[in-house]
Amino acid sequence: GPGRWRAHWDLGGDTVQFELRPALPNEVWMPVPPPTDAVDLRVNYRAVQVPYAVDEDGMVMSWRPGVVPHFLIIGPTGMGKTSTSRAVIAGITSNGWPMWIADVKRVEFRDTRDWPNVQVVASSIPQIVAMIHQAWQVMMDRYELVEQGKAKPSDFEPLVVLIDEYTEFINMLRSWYARVKVKGDSSVPPTLDEVASLLRLGRTGRVHLVMTAQRPDIALFGSGEMRDNLGQRASLGRLSPKGAEMMWESASVGVSIPRGKVGRMTTTNDDGHPVEAQAYRFPD
Repeated sequence: GPGRWRAHWDLGGDTVQFELRPALPNEVWMPVPPPTDAVDLRVNYRAVQVPYAVDEDGMVMSWRPGVVPHFLIIGPTGMGKTSTSRAVIAGITSNGWPMWIADVKRVEFRDTRDWPNVQVVASSIPQIVAMIHQAWQVMMDRYELVEQGKAKPSDFEPLVVLIDEYTEFINMLRSWYARVKVKGDSSVPPTLDEVASLLRLGRTGRVHLVMTAQRPDIALFGSGEMRDNLGQRASLGRLSPKGAEMMWESASVGVSIPRGKVGRMTTTNDDGHPVEAQAYRFPD
């Protein structure tokens, strides 16, 4: 019949059940986060959940950085990516966790400078490069302490770093680096290695990345390692089959999202499966 359908596969039992998709609301305002006892960030680490959407069955979609360390948010301009990012910032900072933000477009997160627990908003390329390097240094210092047996991961307070518009940032970074590098420097900006290192080792040092981009592309998924380390994912709007293959390793996931629905996404639920959901709207 007409309408949008979904399938539940039982490969063991050789059955599939088809049902009409439940209707999602066109907008869901983010509930005010309850006040958190953030006296000791090391104790609440694994319990912190950052809600950002509601799925078709009314389940709240949450990111748990203590379980899945890094979060990737994909979406073209106007589909709700910035609003979703702001909901994540609110969820992180309301739990008392510090947040550092790379505001690549320079104006998207300007007002968050006054938010509690937002410690850095970097908006020029030199500032962003310095901020990422500092986050990498924090992580490496912590990693070495663990390696030497002088500390356990549970001794560290968490830090969350948001890099907005990652693909655009890489393009700007490359042209800036070409102007400032001197003879003997690497031909590749060291910042790219530092981001890869944060994704690889961040869990041990409790340094977490949130990355946003307009579309899934080679800058994000050039190495399988990067894809594997970005375990929490959300793609806003309709993906192309090629984008779906990169994002969800299936050419059919997220390609039938209704057009023009701001905040409609495909995202990872608690079991790691992609589901359709409506992102929280966050007041600007």
